[in-house]
Amino acid sequence: MITKTTVNALKALVAGGGVAATWFAVGPTHATPPASVASSIQRPAATPEITAEELNTQATKLRDHLNGQLSPSKRNPFRFGSAKAPASHAGGARAERSTTPAITLAMPVAPPPPSYTLAGIAERNEPDGRKRTAVISGEGQLYLVTEGQTVGSRYTVVRVDAEAVLLRDQSGAELTLALR
Repeated sequence: MITKTTVNALKALVAGGGVAATWFAVGPTHATPPASVASSIQRPAATPEITAEELNTQATKLRDHLNGQLSPSKRNPFRFGSAKAPASHAGGARAERSTTPAITLAMPVAPPPPSYTLAGIAERNEPDGRKRTAVISGEGQLYLVTEGQTVGSRYTVVRVDAEAVLLRDQSGAELTLALR
């Protein structure tokens, strides 16, 4: 009859044998590497011996170079192309180049208007008349604004009509949002 102790002893023996087999299978080997591996290992090349005289000569050249004055540059870093005019292939005459550079001024571009949409308009009766509140969505926000309030950090509500809202930015540019 097999007892519980015998089963536990067999389990320990099998587990220990498995560990030993794994260790032998993947453990380090102390044999010498094959000739193909040994020949592929490269030894560092011997560095040439530098004498003190050669070192002093190089140091003197470096000092002379650093103490020398730089010659002023003859090229214009803001103009592309070479300084010499290319020779024309027809007759060998030199092509005329304009001495005045072409300057094009780009007009400053206003940032594109944000994508605001008018989601709705609410009205309520007050003693001094009707007051409208615009529901504007954009830039991941929902704004409930009346006249004089700001939308985002750029626009101010100028007027809230029954069908549209007029917004004005700091530069005076206006944006009209209408109900869809």
